[in-house]
Amino acid sequence: MGQLDRRSFTRYQVRIGAEVILPACALSAEIIEISLIGVRIHAFQAINPGTKVTVRIKLQETILFQGNVVWVLEDPDPCGRHYIIGIETDVMECAGIKAYGLAERTELLLEILYNIKEQAVNILT
Repeated sequence: MGQLDRRSFTRYQVRIGAEVILPACALSAEIIEISLIGVRIHAFQAINPGTKVTVRIKLQETILFQGNVVWVLEDPDPCGRHYIIGIETDVMECAGIKAYGLAERTELLLEILYNIKEQAVNILT
């Protein structure tokens, strides 16, 4: 995936709680953007670039994004330290259906966004 221009894909702004599963632990985060090839999260703990992660959203159907952290930025906030983290995804999964290629992901992303919207979570385009 490294040769794709990540900025050429539509990004959907959302606000939904998630769990980030790391090799040694898990932490809470909020997904703030989803695209065909990645997610952007807001977390209280930094994750090193190159770290393999799974981001899980628990709705009626569990949604998973598997990939690697690409970048981390400290988000200045008067209430404490936050980090914005970019994750390039290799696999999306919803309701047991895994999507690897862009065509498969396009279809699955629409279902994921529909599920998020149906459960009264904000989606902004």
